[in-house]
Amino acid sequence: MTNESMNVRKMLLSDMNSLMHLKNAEKWNQREKDWQLLIEYKNGVNLVAELDNKVVGSITGINYANKVAWIGMMLVEESYRGKGISKRLLNDTIELLKNLVSENKIEIVGTAKYHPILPLIPKKEAQRQIQMNEETNRKEFGRWDKKGFFPPELAISGAIAKIIRQLGYKWVIMSGIACPIDWPYDKIYTSPNGLQLFFRDDILSNKIAFNYLWIA
Repeated sequence: MTNESMNVRKMLLSDMNSLMHLKNAEKWNQREKDWQLLIEYKNGVNLVAELDNKVVGSITGINYANKVAWIGMMLVEESYRGKGISKRLLNDTIELLKNLVSENKIEIVGTAKYHPILPLIPKKEAQRQIQMNEETNRKEFGRWDKKGFFPPELAISGAIAKIIRQLGYKWVIMSGIACPIDWPYDKIYTSPNGLQLFFRDDILSNKIAFNYLWIA
């Protein structure tokens, strides 16, 4: 099967049955309302792949407030895997995100290459994986300004924060429970080495992720 026979197009509400089939096969917990929210979100880059006149893959790319982009919901029907579907979906999504980067609408942040829990691996390996991801960012997006850092699973420690700063990052996203002072969703802290600390509102985040808090 070649990419020429694959049709990649914008995700539609009429794809709902196929999308639910894809996520059910992987036992994910998204509801129809979740897919609808993604499809109707005006700053989304949501695509499906079609083969044999059926939807066999999906991917979503969300642009949050022209600041951060997030790629997710990459699904491929098992019987169609190994045909380059996920690669094509990801490449098409990245091309769309590149346009947003060139227009200064989103910022590409750093992270660790293979999503490790950074505090649990050797410091040398943590630094290696961060630098490997930097190489990927430069390869995909060309000129890449190193500013923000997203630690996988928001797992961080003092030692990892030091490495992040030494590598030239200016700010890092952290879980609210990591802040030893007040619940810090309305304040930006700065570490002694100058690294800015953006603490997430974990309560609101968990409500959105697990309790389906819908705001009209």
